[in-house]
Amino acid sequence: MAVIVFPSENAVGTLFGSPTQIVREQSLALLVKAGSIGPLKCAVLSNFDVSAVPASNGVRIQFGSAEYAIINGILISGSGTETLTGLSDNTHFIYAQLTKVSSLVTTWSLVSNTTGTPPPDSVALARVVVAGGVAGTPVNAKKNPASCHGTWTGDGSGAQPVYLGFRPSRIDAYFNENSGRYYVTVHDPDFGMYGSQLFLLDASNPGAPTLSLLGTSGVLAITDWGFTAVPSVSGHDHYFHAFA
Repeated sequence: MAVIVFPSENAVGTLFGSPTQIVREQSLALLVKAGSIGPLKCAVLSNFDVSAVPASNGVRIQFGSAEYAIINGILISGSGTETLTGLSDNTHFIYAQLTKVSSLVTTWSLVSNTTGTPPPDSVALARVVVAGGVAGTPVNAKKNPASCHGTWTGDGSGAQPVYLGFRPSRIDAYFNENSGRYYVTVHDPDFGMYGSQLFLLDASNPGAPTLSLLGTSGVLAITDWGFTAVPSVSGHDHYFHAFA
């Protein structure tokens, strides 16, 4: 397996007194850090999907073409297969993390934790549950999202996790519950706004449906990796739109 980092600090020849490759790479790095690729400084750009190693407690990335992620202006890729094994029975969050010597990036590797808090110089890749010594099917991070949307199916739990692979600044969600249809807007608490606002849709008059504010209780909670949803009626499909 070979891993790739860009910028690297190797070059031949000079331009304006600096090696030509360093000049080219630093120019691209400045463009990336300015946000030209997307609003997130750490994100999967394309592919980079994590899968379970069959009948084991490990996960892997099997690299094909156009496999890229960005970590604070550093572009990473790879070839062959990168594997992470020895995961305990728990919920694990999988990251690609840069290895540095002082400020020089030398390589990257797969790492994991059970907290969901990103380690330094890393990009979130996936969330996977290991039970009975066997890794389940990972949920992979959204690809370079300015915003993303999707669904989740309620499981009746008290705080159902919905994994995105980044900390959203805002989420709009639609709950199709037994007692009615609800719309929720939640902002990152760091914004100093209401944590969440819950509206009930009254569609009894199809020509003039209304929304009523029910409260600001914690229906959705933003996390470093996505959000948790309460309530989440078992078997019902719910919908979200998340903003980076």
